Amino acid sequence: MSFNKGYEFKRFEKQWEQEKIWMRTEGMRDGDIKKMYEYDRIYFNSRRRYEEHRVGEIQSDHLGVEEDFEQNLEFMDLIRDEKLFRAISQLKTNELELLKLFAIHDMRVTEIAHLKGKSKSNISEKLTRIIEKVKKNYNNPNKN
Repeated sequence: MSFNKGYEFKRFEKQWEQEKIWMRTEGMRDGDIKKMYEYDRIYFNSRRRYEEHRVGEIQSDHLGVEEDFEQNLEFMDLIRDEKLFRAISQLKTNELELLKLFAIHDMRVTEIAHLKGKSKSNISEKLTRIIEKVKKNYNNPNKN
C-alpha cells in the first residue's frame, strides 16, 4: 500500500485542529503554536518523501497487477466530480500511474523520472500529454 498524501494530510490537519484547541486552552501563544505546526508540517513532508521513496523501491521490484489495480481504484475513489472521473477513467494504466504520482503523491518530475528510470524531459512531456488528454476528455465527454 502506498502513502496516500491526500488522505494522510487530511488526518494530519484534523489532528492539528484538535491540538491547536488544546494548546490555546492551556495558554500557548498563537506564534508558538504556529512554530510547532510548521515543525510538524516539515516532519510530515519528510515522512511522505521517505514513504514514497521506500514504496517506490518496493513497487519497482515487485508490484503485482492486483496491487496496481487496487491502488488505481483507491485513487479513483478520491475523485468526486463525475466529469473528471469519466475523463480520468479513459486513461491507460501507465498514464494513470504517472498522474497519480504527480498529482496525488505530490512527486516532482525529477523524482518520477528517477523512479521510472526515464529522463526528466520524457516524464514532463508525458505528463503534459496526459493533462491535455484529461482536459480534452473533460471538456468533450462524449468524444474519445
